[in-house]
Amino acid sequence: MSERARKKQFLKFPEYPGGKLAYQRYILDNMIYPEEALKNRMEGTVFCSAEVDDNGKVFNIIVDKGLGYGCDEEAVRLLKGMHFGGVTNRGIRMKTRKRFRIPFRLQEPSGAGGQRKRKAGKTMQINYNYKPAEKTAEKKNSGQEQSQSGGREQSSEHRYTYTIRYQG
Repeated sequence: MSERARKKQFLKFPEYPGGKLAYQRYILDNMIYPEEALKNRMEGTVFCSAEVDDNGKVFNIIVDKGLGYGCDEEAVRLLKGMHFGGVTNRGIRMKTRKRFRIPFRLQEPSGAGGQRKRKAGKTMQINYNYKPAEKTAEKKNSGQEQSQSGGREQSSEHRYTYTIRYQG
């Protein structure tokens, strides 16, 4: 496929101004965690779909997979407040159906610095010591070196430590 053909796209779809990071920032900044979900310590993701017209207006919002406890209503409220960039497709006005996922995550207490702590996974540590075998000629030389170095033995042992963390 030529470079010219790759750049050409038949239809243009509406995108959130600023891209994916701006969309995530909008969700975080405007989300009001429902009281019912806080009481029940409810976390998860609400999956929605909605139509976006050529002007970027979001309407006809449907919750595909909800959490309940007020999270579904909050997701719909957030999507109603969004506005996408307008798109023109060769003079044809069209609306597209987009899918959204809105994560609901409880914040840790302020003592945790506002960040979620990672769940501690299982840890396995392997220590491996390796000492190369000495040849008889090397033993004679090392005996002479020991007498010159004051009887201290020089260690040619190699140590390796492997730490493996996995989530179970």
